[in-house]
Amino acid sequence: MTIEKTRTTSIILFCFRCVPLSIRKLCFKSLLMLFYHAATKHRLIALHNLRCAFPDKEMGGTDQHCQGGLPERGHHRGGP
Repeated sequence: MTIEKTRTTSIILFCFRCVPLSIRKLCFKSLLMLFYHAATKHRLIALHNLRCAFPDKEMGGTDQHCQGGLPERGHHRGGP
């Protein structure tokens, strides 16, 4: 199954290629952080899961652990 290039996708991809990679990365990271802070329910669930998984640890840096895992979201770490 091959995907056909349409005129719209060609224009969008051309526009993305015109923007330097560093600016694209900054833009998408900013959007990701915006969604991270907007979705407090998911962040609280992640913090609760960390507290349950590591009850003997101090909870001072758990928010940084949750936030630090976001750029790797979608990448599989470990086994099959």
